[in-house]
Amino acid sequence: MVVIGNDVWIGANTRANRKPGGGNLFSTDNPAWCLTEKARTWTRESDGARLASSQAGVLNGFPDDFPWTGSRSRQFLQAANVVAPQVAAALLAEVAG
Repeated sequence: MVVIGNDVWIGANTRANRKPGGGNLFSTDNPAWCLTEKARTWTRESDGARLASSQAGVLNGFPDDFPWTGSRSRQFLQAANVVAPQVAAALLAEVAG
């Protein structure tokens, strides 16, 4: 189980119902792989709620109220096409000495 903002996610379906088998269901108890812009199609197993762009940002280390802009697809592209702030800070600190 993972809590993103005020939402509890126990399982996520990465392909909604586009495939006869229901897509790729994964547990949120395990480490995640890289978040991509395709996360816009993720749905919560319990009720089918879709992942919000703000939640995708939280998964990458951004504050819940980060001001994503553009269409839903563009917001997910922005949230996925980043180096997480904590990783960037650690890298910069290492390079700067």
